[in-house]
Amino acid sequence: MRKILSFVLALVMVLAFAGCEPEENTQEASTQEASTWDCTVMCAEDSAVNAYVTTYSKERVISKTGILCAENQNDFPIVVHFITNGASEQSVAIEPGNVGCLEDVITNQPYQIGIHADVAENTEIKVQLYDGNKTVH
Repeated sequence: MRKILSFVLALVMVLAFAGCEPEENTQEASTQEASTWDCTVMCAEDSAVNAYVTTYSKERVISKTGILCAENQNDFPIVVHFITNGASEQSVAIEPGNVGCLEDVITNQPYQIGIHADVAENTEIKVQLYDGNKTVH
């Protein structure tokens, strides 16, 4: 009975992992389809008049198109900072529900993403990043 149970469990795991292949590796994936990253963070601490607080996402984003767009999925304004080696930090201010883009991004280089919002500590700041031009519909 244990052998049958082990075999069934192994078969289920093989089938489950077979469906986990990244879309970018499949032949059907379009080379023009944009990559996306969820850069949502929890605000590290309260911002104050004399304290500009930036919380950094764990995501490292790499542009293939030279354009990175950030979508503000909050009901408050945010500033998204793009940091990479060998270039000046760039930032874009984004109103609630809007998208802000940088069109002079270095391709194939990892960027660290920092997010600022004038919100209370531990407030969730929802940000979606896209490689390529993105507009809100």
